[in-house]
Amino acid sequence: MAGLGGGRGQGNAAMRILAFIGFIWALPMSVLSWLLLLFLAITRQVVYVKCNKYFVFDARINKDGYFFKHFFSRRGFVGFSLGNTIFLPNFDLVAFSTIVHETEHVYQYYVFGILFLPCYFINSICIYFFKKDKHSYYDNWFEVSARKKAGQVINISKEQWPGGPDRRWIFW
Repeated sequence: MAGLGGGRGQGNAAMRILAFIGFIWALPMSVLSWLLLLFLAITRQVVYVKCNKYFVFDARINKDGYFFKHFFSRRGFVGFSLGNTIFLPNFDLVAFSTIVHETEHVYQYYVFGILFLPCYFINSICIYFFKKDKHSYYDNWFEVSARKKAGQVINISKEQWPGGPDRRWIFW
């Protein structure tokens, strides 16, 4: 699914069919993302939403809104994906690598469907308890895969971990 980017003719049509099947498999998670999107739209925190040919929604969040300030800024998030929707701040320039990274998570949802989040958290928990020299977020297979696809740094040194080398759990 990671190669959903191009090609002509039958290959391109086949990729759209695979994307549609993945979209259906990820539908329960996508419905959650749409409910969040609806809430953000009602509270005027969404600047715009676009959909590409592989059913990936790109939602830009108002950088002056409550959701951005308390979810993105406070936690240091650049973006996140839920189902087939990527949520990014509405900056004048969002790094292309960030868009590719988050889109790769959408494709992971297309492959894992409703099992994506449990698999993601199980991977983080296993890293935390069984790999003492690794970080539960930076060394998570799903994150490494997305960073690799986006051409981002894959191996994050302990000195670069938020909170230092002793803070290995990103979720609290």
